Amino acid sequence: MFGEVAVDGYDAPAAIKAQWAGHHGTQTGDPAKLGTAIVQLAAMTSPPKQFFAGSDAVDSITADLRARLVEVDAYHALSSSTIGSF
Repeated sequence: MFGEVAVDGYDAPAAIKAQWAGHHGTQTGDPAKLGTAIVQLAAMTSPPKQFFAGSDAVDSITADLRARLVEVDAYHALSSSTIGSF
């Protein structure tokens, strides 16, 4: 998964490996189930523009999107006021 070739401007491969090593095997998701989901996405004629793997990811993005919609609604009138009448 990690290469061995160092590239100028990037952390050394060993540093990257060390950074992620503590997370290996502690993730909540099942890699096999993720693989199955990715295969299903690849087979779709109209896949989603974004896919969020895991309930934690779905919960996080859902909260963020709801907050953004609240902001859009709050400034709807101001945004709409910029329509020109040429």
